[in-house]
Amino acid sequence: MKNDMQYIYRLILDSAMAAKGMSVSEARFIEIMKDGRAISRFAEDYAVKLYPGLKLQPLNHKGSDATGAKDTQYSVKALTKRGTAVRYSGNSGKGRHCHEKDVREFIKQSAVHIFVDNTKFPELSLISVNSGVLMEWYQKGSLGKNNGQISYKSFYKQDEVLGREIVDTGIVDIPKEEQ
Repeated sequence: MKNDMQYIYRLILDSAMAAKGMSVSEARFIEIMKDGRAISRFAEDYAVKLYPGLKLQPLNHKGSDATGAKDTQYSVKALTKRGTAVRYSGNSGKGRHCHEKDVREFIKQSAVHIFVDNTKFPELSLISVNSGVLMEWYQKGSLGKNNGQISYKSFYKQDEVLGREIVDTGIVDIPKEEQ
């Protein structure tokens, strides 16, 4: 597998098989995976397989989602029809607040940010963007100053994403845990 950030990695989930493994209907599985929280959690596990050398952080770990060579920090965020928010999860939700400082700190915390696009589910795309590029997006106003938000269309209009080649990784069936 090509291991750099110049590609959009595309995969297709076998939603019927995954639903069966989870003992839910396929419709329910699809409903679950269209939620950004669920798809980003799945993508954390899949990114470890896609990008050699990544290791997941423990589920209760505050900060990055995975680490790579030389303790490089990676974050994984969902990119849904509503876009994405480049900020800590703790800054999202009703009654929570986000400020410029929070967005800048989040960008700097991880060297690489992986966005999983679930808008064509069961097809998923994983797009990695380094923190320097995200900071440029922030400084030029592509990311909301106080919330780090970027719309779906604006995300794909960024020069660093526009010309990327798509690499198909095939169908993923989410097999049961090996024992």
